[in-house]
Amino acid sequence: ERRLVETWGAGRESEWKPGQPRCKGCTDEIDPTPLSREIAGMMVVLPVTVCEDCMKLVRAHYSTSNEPSRDVSLTPKWDEECPMRFREVIEGETGLPPAVARASFDRVKAWRPKDGKGLALVGTQGSGKSLSLWALARELEREGCAPVVVNGVEFGRQLARAARDIESVEYLCRCRVLMIDGLGKEKATAAVGALMWEVVDQRYQRRLPMIITTRFSGQALRDRFSEPHLGDDIRRRLNELCRAVHFEIQGETQPETQP
Repeated sequence: ERRLVETWGAGRESEWKPGQPRCKGCTDEIDPTPLSREIAGMMVVLPVTVCEDCMKLVRAHYSTSNEPSRDVSLTPKWDEECPMRFREVIEGETGLPPAVARASFDRVKAWRPKDGKGLALVGTQGSGKSLSLWALARELEREGCAPVVVNGVEFGRQLARAARDIESVEYLCRCRVLMIDGLGKEKATAAVGALMWEVVDQRYQRRLPMIITTRFSGQALRDRFSEPHLGDDIRRRLNELCRAVHFEIQGETQPETQP
């Protein structure tokens, strides 16, 4: 510690940055050439800042020997937010539920934000809409495009709070991909409907996609709004913003519909 203070205590900030030829622990000379390592399937460049002897102390200091070792996660946001019952299926711990249409699931999972067109996952409860949404969210985050995911009730709550406190919903308008799971769960008031129109319309104008799941389509979705004209406008804009993917419980056959 004394040697460290003597060497670095009055040092310039630049001397602490990676690429310097002295160990940050013992001040011995080191080769500052960065190292390339494969971590969780990705090549990562690591700066060299300590010698091999000091690295042993660093590893010991950060050791978690009492816990099982874990790979670095490429999807920390998804890991925290995805419901456990979906995680077990998506991560392969359990098979895809037999009620879920494999073709629709695969179509959603293969979607990528290219032309500003999102997806509207339409179908009855238990048909796999939410499962597919979370599977896609994981794929997007793994590729560096973590979406904003919110359930329909919380989405309405955020809009109601913004309307009450005159707050901006710009982050919902501007995020790269917005996912709403269960749109229409609660009937929207006039204030909430107006802000919802703002979000949907702004994303349409900016060519930013939305992924929604809903059990309502056509007139049923329109009726979820206290102001019928807002319901019509939002439904029309969603049809322009999203391509429909119909989900049906295995054994049931229904025509594909737009939201």
